[in-house]
Amino acid sequence: MPLPFDHQRARIAARIGLAALAIVAVGVGGLAMASVTRAPASDAATTFPTIVPEPGEKVATFIGDEYSTAGSAADGVDPWTSALSAANDWNEDNLSIAGTGYLARPDAASCPNGYCPNLLEQVPEVIASGASVVVVAAGDNDASEDPQAVAAQILAVYRALAVGLPTAQIVAVGPSSTDSTTPARVLAIDGAIRAAAKDTGADYVSLLSPPVFSEDMVSDSGELNAAGAAAIQARVQAAL
Repeated sequence: MPLPFDHQRARIAARIGLAALAIVAVGVGGLAMASVTRAPASDAATTFPTIVPEPGEKVATFIGDEYSTAGSAADGVDPWTSALSAANDWNEDNLSIAGTGYLARPDAASCPNGYCPNLLEQVPEVIASGASVVVVAAGDNDASEDPQAVAAQILAVYRALAVGLPTAQIVAVGPSSTDSTTPARVLAIDGAIRAAAKDTGADYVSLLSPPVFSEDMVSDSGELNAAGAAAIQARVQAAL
């Protein structure tokens, strides 16, 4: 699991100007290793460590919720992020955090320093990665948040990524649902992600039309089984 930002250094307001958000450098309390190597920053108090890819390789940075973390799949099952990366010869850099959203934050108790960032607050770290591909997969945890605030936050995330990584492929994966009828708020979040992707030139991926999940693909503990992980990977792959 990736370590969260330091509270005082990583707080970034949703209304920060896009240009400032794209270049802001903030410190981190720690940064987990995915399948990439990060070189120490020259000034850890003001900048992120940077990814040092092997010559010719593509780094794909993932930010998302519990369905996208390195521990999202059941024992013995590759997370869909890893399977997707392997299929496309990407070097995976997974910064996903269980419980996060565009506006929602995980329970502070789940983070070592008592604070977890939402997706907008992770954007500077993503930009610092210099990734060739960025996959954002979240939205479910925002269903209980104010819809207008969530929509504004979604747009801010994709605009900031577009400014900060103008040559990267940005992939916007919408929320999912195992309900027989998708809740209206989840549909609204999905629509806001679709609109933000169109606004910024990102590739939108729907997990709702048609529904990618059935109840038997997710365990009681929230882990994806092999069928669930494969279903998300296939849906995202088809959109690339």
